[in-house]
Formats: sequence, C-alpha cells, structure tokens
Amino acid sequence: MATSGGIGEDRASGSGDWRPYFYVGIMILFGSTTAAAARYIVRELPPAWVPVVRFGISGLILLPVAGDRRILARLIRRDGLLLLLAGCLCVPINQGFFLNAARLGPT
Repeated sequence: MATSGGIGEDRASGSGDWRPYFYVGIMILFGSTTAAAARYIVRELPPAWVPVVRFGISGLILLPVAGDRRILARLIRRDGLLLLLAGCLCVPINQGFFLNAARLGPT
C-alpha cells in the first residue's frame, strides 16, 4: 500500500524527492575539501583571521536559513546562556586543534 509522502512513499513512479541526495552531495563535496582548504588558508592568512573568515562565511550562508525560523528564536530565548557558554568554550578548543592539525599534519 503506497502512501502520499513520508517513509512509505512509492518510489516506482519516479516522483521521489531529490533534495536529500543533493544535500548529501553538497556535504560530501564540502567535507572532502575541508582539509586541503584549511591547509591552504593556514599558510596564506594570519592565524587570528582564519576562524573569523571561516565563521563569517558559514554565518553568511546560514543567515537566510536560520533568519526566518521561530524555533531558533525560541532556542536562543530559552537556552541563550548555555549556547553562548558552549560557543565560547567549544569553538576555540575545536578550532585550536583543527587549525594546528591543518598546519602541522599532512592533508
């Protein structure tokens, strides 16, 4: 029994949703170039600018996606202090290890 939409959708008709495949393809493309791009950027930019550029670009990309969401506003309103604390602690630690590994390790 085929249903319209959802998990039980009939894929034989060829009208399946292609968006998950597109997003996985983009994720693979970006994920596979991260180490080489980081290695190049670490050599070309001063170390303090690397996180600024990296988070600036990703923030600009995510701004249209997150800007229209009421859920994001509710999350920030409810757990804003925890998000700020996690960002202040986790991001520098993660970026420190990632950028040092990109600078010192082979790609």
